[in-house]
Amino acid sequence: MPIVEILSLVLGTGITSAFLPDVAKKLVQVGRKLRSRDPEINLKVQQLERRLLKLQSHVDDADNQASISNAYQIIIEDFKNVLLDADDLLDKTLLEYERIYSQQLRPAKLDKDLKAFEGKLGKEVGAMVDQVNGLALEMEGYTISELSQPRPAHTFSAPPPQSHRGSMVDERSVVGRTKDRLQVLELVSKQRDKTAVSVVSIVGLVGIGKTTLAQLGFNDQEVVKEFGAKRMWWVSVGFGDDVLKITKSICEATTKTVPDPSIAQLSTLDSVQLKLKETVGEKDKFLLVLDGMCDENPINWDALTLPFRFAAPGSVIVVTTRSHVVSSIVADHSSTYCLGGLSDKHCLDIINKSLMKSSLSEESGVNIAEKCKGVPLVAKLIGSVMRLKSKEMELDEILRCELWNLAEDKNLIYPVLKRSYDHLPAYLKRCFAYSSLLPRNRPFQRDDLIQLWAAEGFIQARGTRRIEDIGIEYFDELCSRSFFQVSSEKPCEGKYEMHGFIHDLAKIVSTNLCFSSEDTRPQVLPISTNIRHSSICHEQVESGLFEEFYRYEKLRTFMLLSKYPHKLLSVPVDFFRKFPCLRVLNLSGTRISKLSGDIKMLRHLRHLNVSGTLIIKFPQEIDQLNGLERLNVKNCSNLEELPENLNKLIKLRHMDLEKLGKVNSMPVDVGKLTSLETLTVFVVGSERGKTIEELKEMRCLRGSICIKKLEKVKTIQEAKAAKLQEKQYLEELELRWEANRSNTVDQAVLEGLEPHPSVLKLQIIGYCGSKFPDWMSNPLFCKLVTMNLRKCGSCTLLPSLGGLHLLKHLVIEEMKSLVTVDSPFFQSDGGQEGFPSLETLKFSEMPALRTWGGMEASDMPRLRKLTIIACKEFRNLPPLYYLAALEELEIDGCPKLQSFPGRGLPRSLKRLIISESEILKQKYCRVNKGDWGMIRGVSHIETEDGRIQP
Repeated sequence: MPIVEILSLVLGTGITSAFLPDVAKKLVQVGRKLRSRDPEINLKVQQLERRLLKLQSHVDDADNQASISNAYQIIIEDFKNVLLDADDLLDKTLLEYERIYSQQLRPAKLDKDLKAFEGKLGKEVGAMVDQVNGLALEMEGYTISELSQPRPAHTFSAPPPQSHRGSMVDERSVVGRTKDRLQVLELVSKQRDKTAVSVVSIVGLVGIGKTTLAQLGFNDQEVVKEFGAKRMWWVSVGFGDDVLKITKSICEATTKTVPDPSIAQLSTLDSVQLKLKETVGEKDKFLLVLDGMCDENPINWDALTLPFRFAAPGSVIVVTTRSHVVSSIVADHSSTYCLGGLSDKHCLDIINKSLMKSSLSEESGVNIAEKCKGVPLVAKLIGSVMRLKSKEMELDEILRCELWNLAEDKNLIYPVLKRSYDHLPAYLKRCFAYSSLLPRNRPFQRDDLIQLWAAEGFIQARGTRRIEDIGIEYFDELCSRSFFQVSSEKPCEGKYEMHGFIHDLAKIVSTNLCFSSEDTRPQVLPISTNIRHSSICHEQVESGLFEEFYRYEKLRTFMLLSKYPHKLLSVPVDFFRKFPCLRVLNLSGTRISKLSGDIKMLRHLRHLNVSGTLIIKFPQEIDQLNGLERLNVKNCSNLEELPENLNKLIKLRHMDLEKLGKVNSMPVDVGKLTSLETLTVFVVGSERGKTIEELKEMRCLRGSICIKKLEKVKTIQEAKAAKLQEKQYLEELELRWEANRSNTVDQAVLEGLEPHPSVLKLQIIGYCGSKFPDWMSNPLFCKLVTMNLRKCGSCTLLPSLGGLHLLKHLVIEEMKSLVTVDSPFFQSDGGQEGFPSLETLKFSEMPALRTWGGMEASDMPRLRKLTIIACKEFRNLPPLYYLAALEELEIDGCPKLQSFPGRGLPRSLKRLIISESEILKQKYCRVNKGDWGMIRGVSHIETEDGRIQP
């Protein structure tokens, strides 16, 4: 893309204005520290603040101009870099103050160190003031005429014309929308019995075919018959149209057969609304299509629909929109249709239709069809370009070319997308631009991206609210505007993705700020050395690639984001010295086994991710990273110990450890990290400063934690000292003892480890007490959803869990002393059914278990899956017939189980697996023999020999 067009698009990104509040806040903090110590430097800091504010006012003036000169654009780019440089300087200053004061020096030594530091600070602030003054003078030298210099044609900055499309459609040109058409028609037909006007919304990306789909429905013969041609109105809504203009357009549409000149003379909203109410009437129902709604103000929607409040029942308004916010305002979830993309085959069909006679073969066209990313408008664009330029452009040239360079008219895709981006607040623009670093076409975790935003300082604090909670709001807002969407590949894993065009847009608006290097695209490193954020998405990374980035000395982000592990064995020796401003460092998935002590140079570092590496230990110097907020060492199976002075990292909020790794003790006094929110593993020690009491003051812990080596806790008092009851944000708790030991204190210890009732998942592993504490049966634990009791070899009784009303998943395994499951297990408070929400139940590897009784007909009404594995003495099942929701039953390794009880199996059963249980198999699993009739109605029957086909 030509530099003029890049600058034109970047200028309007609004990212620059998001940085100023961060800098201003830090200026105030530094000013407070300097006010009493060095008034001269404090004056320079105040001068810097005033100058930056004045420069921002110039930038705001430029944003209000229809067009500005290219030279002025470059100055604004310089201003953005000055802001970032100022932020780096102030951040370093605040961190250095914290470091000096944390050393607890004698007054004379403290004063000497502060004076030395502030002397250097004064020179750096003075140099920055001079730089800002120079920019201000340069900006002030421009006249209004120079500022408003017209730019060349075909730039992205010119607002694209509003596409006003009518209701007519050529159905022969529509490809791949038969199913979508039927589903939208079904949504419309469902509204006919409603007592008020109903709204159906069609939501999707620009160019995806929302208008075409609405046209197909509008012209459907059954719809025309239902509403009557005179009671069907189509209104194309312009970007930025207000309520008055839209209402007037609806009025004009209602009189399309006999134009009413009086409508044009109406000038107030009230007069237009009264006219529309009169026209709509109360007798005959109508169908109205509002194509292209983008107003996200619910008050305006209420005003727009006011004239329809008393319209005929069964009337329907169909709204097409790119915004999920608009969709949620105008229609409920059941009346919303999210329109997805077309297949590559259908995109190829559209391209071939545009090419007419010179159709592409499927083999040569498949790669070109992939460029469409499912968007029919792009398929039409590519087809028209190939038809008009077939002599000039070879096939491989089109494949190499970026979409925005294909068309003569550049006002087709990205400018339309960018309009949605332009209406984002500045703080969201910055977060979205940063997402350009994510690998193309790869699902990502929401929380991972939010952690990166937090580390970069993109999330604005609000009172005492968690940064991550505010980040979730940011993320949800971007999702509602279709910048992110739930992954189509892995929706069950809670992953998200960016559509290809949205990813391209992020790259465009982050030009000169972010850079991602990918295998799939020819790479030309940015000319500007002011790049601040980078990612490497190559499948293979050599150390030489690191060195190519050395030119970008102001980098704040360096991430390796390969899909597969790298073969990289080490980080270049001078790497840490080259990037002193790094906030985020991700070296995950490499084969590095150590880090250099020079990591101490990364004073700004907030986020260090070495997950999935071969790292054995950290250098001692890591304790000098006093700004570090997240340390991720998950899947580091070789890691033997954590940094000895970890307790010095008092800002650490997240520490992700490998639960089954080699780390066998915590650093001394880790309890000083009272800001920790994530601590996935805590290894109990016996020495002072390593006991379970270190958890005492960690009141902010949330998410999940595994507490290992609980055999080192000797008394109930020690267990209670951890104060698990006060950790209200913990959702998952795993309590783990070493197995194969004799211990008489486990019962008291588990009694003292009672968690807060808000816990959702509880795992108890290796417990050697003979029974479980009463708190496990307490109805106060009403939020508990999942429980796993494993290797509790001395227990002879199961806890009374039937009263846990939200418990959905229960696993009980490797309890070698348990002989019977009886009625206390199902006991429920108030005599109600036991386990009212339980969906899956598994008994596994219990060699002494013989009987299961005490289950009433009303117990476990929602159980879907029952699994019994490796219970060699198990002899009888409870009545299964009453489990009316049971769909899957698996019995494996129960050789003494002879039959199904009483009335047999429930009618709901769809899948039956019997293996290593010979008596059952011989009795039931021989087609048309024995008791085959009892199970013949089950659709899927399987043994260790394979599936049985009746």
